[in-house]
Amino acid sequence: LLPLSSVFEIFPRTVRDISRELSKEVFLSLDGGHITVDKLIIEEMKDPLMHLVRNSLDHGIETREERVAAGKSNPAKIHIGGKMVNQMVVVE
Repeated sequence: LLPLSSVFEIFPRTVRDISRELSKEVFLSLDGGHITVDKLIIEEMKDPLMHLVRNSLDHGIETREERVAAGKSNPAKIHIGGKMVNQMVVVE
C-alpha cells in the first residue's frame, strides 16, 4: 500500500509549469494524501489524473483577463482530493 500523496506529489510542479506556459493563474489544493491504496492502483491513476489536470488547465481555465471580465475569482482553483467512502477510495 502507498499513500495517495505518492501520486498527488507530481501535480504542484505540473500545474505551476503549465499555468506559467499558458499565462493562467491557478491555485492547486490537494487533500487526502494520507489515504493508502494498492501500489498498482496508484500507478494506473497517474496518467488519467494527469490528463484531467492538463485538460482543466488548457481548456477549463481562462486567462486572468478573461476571468476578471467574466466576474470570476482569480486565481482559478483546482482541487484534487481523496477520501474513503464505504471502504472504497474516491478521488475527485
